[in-house]
Parts: sequence; C-alpha cells; structure tokens
Amino acid sequence: MPVSARNLDSTSLQFAEYFPVNVRPYFYALWSKLKDGHICVPRLEIESENWSDVFPGFNNEEDLSEFVSEGAKYTPIVESEGNLYLQRYFKYETTIIEKIKSFLEAAVNAEISADTKKLFKELFPGNETTDWQAVAAAAALTQQFTIITGGPGTGKTRTVAFILALLFSENPELKVALAAPTGKAATRMAESIKNSSDKLPQTVQEKFKGLSPSTIHRLLGSIRNSIYFKHNSENPLPHDVIIIDESSMIDVALFAKLVEAVAPQSKLILLGDKNQLASVEAGSLFGDLCSLPEKLNQFGNNFLKKITPLYESELTPAEKVIPIANHIVELQKSYRFDDSKGIGRLSRIVINEDVNTLKSFMEETDKQVKIDFEYNDSIFEHFVDGFGAFIKEKDIKKAISLLGKCKVLCALREGNNGLYAINKRIESILEKKGLIKCDNIFYHNRPVMITKNNYALGVYNGDTGIIRKNEKGQLRAWIETESGIVDFNPAIISYAETAFAITIHKSQGSEFENVAIILPPYDSPILTKELIYTAITRAKETVLIRTNKEIFTQSITRRVKRGSGLQNRFGK
Repeated sequence: MPVSARNLDSTSLQFAEYFPVNVRPYFYALWSKLKDGHICVPRLEIESENWSDVFPGFNNEEDLSEFVSEGAKYTPIVESEGNLYLQRYFKYETTIIEKIKSFLEAAVNAEISADTKKLFKELFPGNETTDWQAVAAAAALTQQFTIITGGPGTGKTRTVAFILALLFSENPELKVALAAPTGKAATRMAESIKNSSDKLPQTVQEKFKGLSPSTIHRLLGSIRNSIYFKHNSENPLPHDVIIIDESSMIDVALFAKLVEAVAPQSKLILLGDKNQLASVEAGSLFGDLCSLPEKLNQFGNNFLKKITPLYESELTPAEKVIPIANHIVELQKSYRFDDSKGIGRLSRIVINEDVNTLKSFMEETDKQVKIDFEYNDSIFEHFVDGFGAFIKEKDIKKAISLLGKCKVLCALREGNNGLYAINKRIESILEKKGLIKCDNIFYHNRPVMITKNNYALGVYNGDTGIIRKNEKGQLRAWIETESGIVDFNPAIISYAETAFAITIHKSQGSEFENVAIILPPYDSPILTKELIYTAITRAKETVLIRTNKEIFTQSITRRVKRGSGLQNRFGK
C-alpha cells in the first residue's frame, strides 16, 4: 500500500535522506522503529509498502548489496533470520547471544564444601512445596549465569542475600559488585540485602556492611562524551560476582557492554520482574531472555528442583552443558501481597489480561485499591494531603525519606492528565492549604528529580530530593545520592523536574507507600498492560487509579511488542 509522507516521522526522514534513494525506505524504517524501542524490523514489513510517493525515484529492484549484507562484511544494514538491523544493533545483539552462550558452556563448581551445604540446609530447611528461593540459590551457587525473576514481594533481594552468604561460605575473600540502572534502585537493593541478613552468620553480616552499590554506568566506568566504558572485554570487571537489579530497565546497548565486561570466570546474576516495562531505550532484553525457555521448548524446572536438598540429599552441580531454561528461576510466591485481594489480585488480573475478572473487580470495594472513574477532585485532593508529611518534617534526612510516603504516577507528559499539568495542580492544591508558596522556580519544599547526569556534583538521572532553606535561610537543593545526601545551590542544576508527580517510566526501581495513577480518559498507544502493571506494583500499601473504565479494560489487553531477533537467533 502507498505510504503517506504526512504520517512519517520527520527526524527519520532527514536521516534517510543521507542515503541513496533505493535504500532510504530501509534506513527510514529502521531509524523510526529504533526510536520506538525496536532493535530490528522484518524485511517483508518494509517491502510490503509502496514508498515511491515518499521517495520519488525509488526502485525496489535495485541491488542493495553495498548497503545490506548478512554480517560477513561490513555494511550499514545487516539481515538475519528475515530481520533487518542497523549494523551497530546487530553487533549488540550478537555480543549478548555469544556471551550468554559462553556462560552456559562454562565449567561449573566442581565441588561444594560441607560447610556451604550445611548452611544451605539451614537457610532452606524445605517443606512440602517447592521453595523457589532455594531453587534460585542453588542455581546461582552451582552455575555461572542465573536469571531470577519475580513480582514485588517475592523475595528477590532476600534470595540474593542468601546466595551471597553461600558464596562467602565458599570464598570469604569474594569480590562482589551490586548495581542497577539507577542509583536509587542500587541503594535500595543493598539496603534490602543488609536487612535480610539477620538469619545469617555474623561473619557474613560483616561482609554485607562492605557492599557498595552503584549504577551500572559507574560500575563499568563511564567515559565522558563517549559511548564506551573503561571496563570491557579487554579490561574486564575485577569482581567474582556481579549482581544486577531491575534488569528489565537495561537497554540493548548497555546490556551488551555489561556482559562484555564480565570476566570469563565471574558469575553474573540478573534480577528483575519480567512483567514490568522494558527499557526506555531500544530493546526488551530481560523479558526476551525470560521467554526463551518457552520459545525454545525447553523447561528447566525439573533440573532446578533436583539441585536442591529438598529433592536430593546433597547440593549437586551440573555435570554437563545445560540449556538456558535451567538458568532462569521465577519466584512465584508474593510475601507482600495476597493474590486473592487488593494490589496482588489486581496485578495478577493485569498480567493475565483477565478482562472478565477485571470487570467484577472494578465493581467491588477494596481496601488497597480505589478506582476513580469520575476523576473526582475531592478524592485527588485527599491523596495530595499525603505530601504534607515531608513538607512539615523539619529534619531534611527524614523529609527526604518521607518523599516515599506517596507519589503520583502519570502515563503521559502532556495534556490535562499529563505530568506537567498534574504537578501544577498539586502545587495549586498545596499552596491553597498554605503548605508551600510557589513564589519562584526554586521554592521552599519543592520536590525535584534530576533528569541528567552531573558528574561534577555527583548527582545522576533519577536522583530525587527537596529544594529547602538551610539554617541560614539560603535555598539549597538537598539530593539523595548513592553516597548519601548532598546539598548545593539549586541554580546550578538546570536539569531537574518538579516531582510530586513523575512518569510511570521514571518510577521503575522505586517503591512508595501510596500511589495515585493518572491515566488519560482517551486511548493512547502508550497504555499497555506492562505500563499499568508497573504503576500498580510501585505501591506497597494503597493505589488510587484515575481512569476511564473502557480505556482501562482495553489497556490491559495491549502488550508492548518490540522487534528483536534474540529468540530466533539464540537456538541457532
């Protein structure tokens, strides 16, 4: 069918214009899809369109071998398994596949000490049902590469605490790296691990005190104004164990650079929730990896269960190369939410796209979940009252902690229900109550989120804090960072946003006691089950959802679909 220039992305058109006319449709399609998170595009999808109106003189019979190849020689575009890639992204995906295959083929622990086996049985005494935390710990202890996925409250970080205890039992001098895409997520993981150590030996608890979390970028060693890092295949990370949390947030480029920097003898453990939103940038690597066992028709549950003492008398390493299914463990029991009610039930409904159950849920009264189909002003104002907790708290450290008491999450940035309008509305409500005074851009008690890394100040994208006067009456920006709270003149941070409300994408890696979710009353492609699930599961206690009933119901059946060749190429 003919393509209308009016509906095309102008930036992608400009990119395509740099190339000869007969390859412009390919470059246009790849660039525009990349901006939407796709790593590759099916060749037939591009060639089924009639591009002659957009690119006059286009002839799809021309030889494209100068620009398109199967990867044996350098060309700007690579074709593989019927998909076209920009060359760089084909290389990223290839790096990931080859590195993970090398992990799977690596030699496993030849022996596990009697002390470690004893500790394992103390930590996981066993019961009549499968303890998937024990399965995950056994997999991580006996293998070089492990993925642990699970929803909120399933005990991912508790499991990691036990894994580290077992690994320290094997090697007290173990060098461990803890990292996540954001500083807040990394810090939260480290705190959770330390808080889960009460059942562990004192020597292990002392080891935990020395764990220093960081962002993935800091772990790899960012080089300013460069896409490369200090640590790579030539200069691998000096750690024996690398544990990455919130892995669903990692884009394909960063993922490739991360696995490339892992030394051949080191362990890599990835944590995340496969049902959450994918990365903001291109790729959905964590979700793709978690779905590989199903796609490859390989199920590792029997193997994973067998390596725990619940099924055998001893913890036994694998004796041969095993498929990736045996490296992926899903924690299935939530210790925070009840699947039969509240946040737990609603999140399960969304994951399963269970429209019929959702319809009945929306008619019920629930203590944890309130759905406001009328966009009621008084209900919203009552929620906004929760911000008074951090505003009234005089101690800055406690006030920053209270930022997590409540948060408004927006699906969109623009429009009446978008981020900017909602933040303005919250400011208006709080100003009328006399809690804040918006007399300038950096007003007293303005919550902010940093939106761009500032290496000089040591603050990074996603860090949050409060604009507040110090004891001298001077306005300062107090920002919570990986290394603690820092303060500076707010005038020197040009990349910061008001953060009473933040986008759902920006909320990943964070948790709040109470959450209000603002969805537009009209349909939008951004409204997907992954977006809604991510928003709901940011809350620990209550959720208020402002939405249109039909739009909400429709949204949970729309999935994020990103072009990727990982699943087709992995089995080759």
